[in-house]
Amino acid sequence: MILFIYTSFSTFVREDYGILKREFAIDRFQYKQTKKILEHGLNQIKLFFWLINRISKAETIYIWFADYHSFLPVLFAKLFKKKSFIVLGGYDVTYIKEFNYGSFNNPLRAALTKYSLKNASMNLPVCDNIRTDALDRVASAKTKIMYTGYSPKKFFRSEKPQQKTVLLVAGANSFQRLMIKGVDFYLKTAEKMPDVKFMLVGCNRENVEAHFSIPKNVDVYEKVDQVELIKLYQKAQVYAQFSVREGLPNSVCEAMLCECVPVGTNAGGIPIAIGDAGYILQEKTIAEAEKCIREAFENYEEMSIKARKRIIENFPSTRRKNELLEIIKEND
Repeated sequence: MILFIYTSFSTFVREDYGILKREFAIDRFQYKQTKKILEHGLNQIKLFFWLINRISKAETIYIWFADYHSFLPVLFAKLFKKKSFIVLGGYDVTYIKEFNYGSFNNPLRAALTKYSLKNASMNLPVCDNIRTDALDRVASAKTKIMYTGYSPKKFFRSEKPQQKTVLLVAGANSFQRLMIKGVDFYLKTAEKMPDVKFMLVGCNRENVEAHFSIPKNVDVYEKVDQVELIKLYQKAQVYAQFSVREGLPNSVCEAMLCECVPVGTNAGGIPIAIGDAGYILQEKTIAEAEKCIREAFENYEEMSIKARKRIIENFPSTRRKNELLEIIKEND
């Protein structure tokens, strides 16, 4: 049996769960995220008893992200001689002081995360830069890069877009997240390009307006389901990602499969996703962003095909499935 532990049943957590459920008996536990210490204490007690009741029947513990919720599962795995795997997404191995961002933002949290990284049977970073960051935190951590995967059957271009459009899927409302995702920079770029339509997805307009001015050529969409999101990808010619920090950026890869030409900052996993199939800002200035976006429009026919091909060849969903099953079976 596999014990599957996560904080949010997001798309990629759900996909890993589906892969494992088809091959193994599996039981799952959701650790509810909170900023309140007392609620963390209650969640730890719930997790403790959940593990006590199942650990004897389990062979493997599989955890999405290293944080408060990974400490007990890794400890139990070590005590009861079980295998433990932690998927590392980026937040769990970083700390950006300016925005108080990352799992290393306080001593207790850092200690629990470090213990998890050090004692897991294997850490599975989703991108090269996350592996580097994990080893910077804990040099002895065992790691194996396992990229997230994307389905070309699910993400595709239905027809050629008729309007010059730039898209960003930020999934952010707090000031911290808006800044990490580069929403401020994106809006300033839009302001300098009034002849182009910009779309911002996954943000509440009022929350954004509380911090930034939204130009007239920017449409803001709150959280949308995946069907609607794919339609928005299909409407755009360019996908822009100006983040301060990223792992392997899911939205960039999905947009590239939908034949959006990517434009991004040289941050984290963004250049790993884009490769030679898009444009990386040589310096983070509005002028450079505008230059890259206009080049992306000019070379759309060639680069859009190249973008889709890159994701199919380098980050297919079948690759993650095969690698995940292989590493679990290797360690049975």
